[in-house]
Amino acid sequence: IRFKLAQKGLAETVIAEITGDYDFEEEYGRALRLVAAKFDSPPTGEQKQKIARFLSARGFADSTISKVFAQFE
Repeated sequence: IRFKLAQKGLAETVIAEITGDYDFEEEYGRALRLVAAKFDSPPTGEQKQKIARFLSARGFADSTISKVFAQFE
């Protein structure tokens, strides 16, 4: 999120103010619970793509999605 905001030209002080109180661990926990509720076994191949699209469509950061996949490896 921070990287994308910087790419759009926002000052680092503004980015820090916006994201300062955001709990990324809570976001990770929510994403992990969603995946666990939807899939009984660890995802493979095509399922990973489906999960990535599912989480991305719900606004989860790419880093969070990667972290969720790392949990299953």
